[in-house]
Amino acid sequence: MRFTAYTGLRWGEVAALRVGDVDLLRGAVTVARSLERGGTLKDTKTHGRRIVHLEQALRNELAVHIQTELLLPADHVWTAAQGGPLSYTNFRRRVWQPAVMAAGIDASLRFHDLSHTCASWLIARGGTARAVMAWMGHSTIKVTFDRYGHLFPHELENLAASLSDLRQSPDRWGGAAVADVASIVKNS
Repeated sequence: MRFTAYTGLRWGEVAALRVGDVDLLRGAVTVARSLERGGTLKDTKTHGRRIVHLEQALRNELAVHIQTELLLPADHVWTAAQGGPLSYTNFRRRVWQPAVMAAGIDASLRFHDLSHTCASWLIARGGTARAVMAWMGHSTIKVTFDRYGHLFPHELENLAASLSDLRQSPDRWGGAAVADVASIVKNS
């Protein structure tokens, strides 16, 4: 579950992930397919491939998991108790719901909410809309804004700060002369 909270992968993408999709040296996962609830592999929701980077602690945990389970490149990273592909229904009943209950979290929390959590964290940490779109595998920037646009108010503040930075340090911006607003007002 932590894997999804820190990568934002959808359920089907997590279930379809194979060890060969994981590059521990680069700290990256290639998301190329999704597992449907019936167990059929298909393209991702947006029919594209994307790279999702792993933060260091998650990379370490994943390395230990792969090594401990003696997983080979063709093996699924996450498997059912008997070793086959994950079943959403079984996972939800045997793992997800008990974990939510044990944590004292609202029982209506869905596995997909972990993806939303990841996107929210990316935005809160300064991720641009374009970067969040690419990370989450959204087909268009409109999808990102429709879903998470309300979480981007800091972008306007950042723009104002950038203009202030420009005014304070014109040499950093190619030596461009930046007019002082006070002198413009004074001379008008």
